Amino acid sequence: MVAAAEIEALFDDEPRSLDSSLYSPLEKVAIWFAVGVFAAVSFGLIFANDLFWTDGLKPVVWDPIVKDAGAAGDAGYSPENTALYATTVLLCVVVLQAVFRKLTLPADDRMMYALIVWVILAPVLRVLEDSDFFNSDIDWLLISPIIHIHLAIWLVATGIISHTLAGKWDNSTEDSDREKSRTVLFITLGLLLFLHWSLLYQPSYSTHPDISMFWIALSFPTALYCLFYLIIRTADWPALTRGLISFGSATSILGLFHWFQFIASPWQQESGRIVESQPLWPVLIVLGLPALVCVYLYRYGKDDARHMKLTDYEPGVLPEGITLKSWEEAGDKVSQHPIEQLSRRALMANPMVSSNGIWSVMRWICNHGWH
Repeated sequence: MVAAAEIEALFDDEPRSLDSSLYSPLEKVAIWFAVGVFAAVSFGLIFANDLFWTDGLKPVVWDPIVKDAGAAGDAGYSPENTALYATTVLLCVVVLQAVFRKLTLPADDRMMYALIVWVILAPVLRVLEDSDFFNSDIDWLLISPIIHIHLAIWLVATGIISHTLAGKWDNSTEDSDREKSRTVLFITLGLLLFLHWSLLYQPSYSTHPDISMFWIALSFPTALYCLFYLIIRTADWPALTRGLISFGSATSILGLFHWFQFIASPWQQESGRIVESQPLWPVLIVLGLPALVCVYLYRYGKDDARHMKLTDYEPGVLPEGITLKSWEEAGDKVSQHPIEQLSRRALMANPMVSSNGIWSVMRWICNHGWH
């Protein structure tokens, strides 16, 4: 059997792929375009407010958000704001992945799991907004697209705090350093969790004076326990991903316990409507069946994924310096390489593949199906 190193040596005379620390021409254009748009909008809002805000962004972006946050709810999307949101998302994908790659932020399975937790958090909060739980002074923070910007601020703040305060102990194997890391993360993220509860949840309780408090009373202690448990269980993780998954999971638990309270004793909504019952069997079906598929995909690909990890290759990722064009033109010459032999099944165990379906369904349910 031909060794992987021998196969890769065949590409020594081929053009090298762009170094991961450099921006591609497309990425440079996207970054400068984003900077230009941000500068133009900022100056426009200051020096030509009527044109940029009153006749521009306000009717297209802000008014639908305010309408969606009101008693009627569900303002819907217009062709204008749909095009604006789609373009912004595409631009953010190109720009942010380039910047994150330049900063050498981790992009392994651990980071994927950490970010998936934040994907869950958005619809958890969105459902509570749909049920008119949040105070009218802050519910606009939970309306798309503001909710994504709002949660991005929490995510970035959590990552910066975790990495800055505990990142210096990432590579240490000393028990004392691990204890310091655990203590620092629990105290700082615990305070951040309390801030999250104080800003979003605590002001909203006065809006529902007759609300039952059983599940709500359990929510913060359970979230705090979840935070502490995950900090302990992820002792070998980098502080960045460790903080993201711990805080994201704790805030999701906090929101889910308010779901449970709404199911147990629905509160009156702004429209005056009180939901008498919330059947759960549709949720079990539309989440349960995709979950079974995800479990099957993971079990199908986990062995090949483990083998790839032992060979220090990533499923679907070419060796450093080799271009996709050169690899495809090599044909059968690379058929014995681990990337060719193992990637197809190993990708099935990747969290982006094996769990993407169920979280996509959950987001759809939360944004469209559970009102």
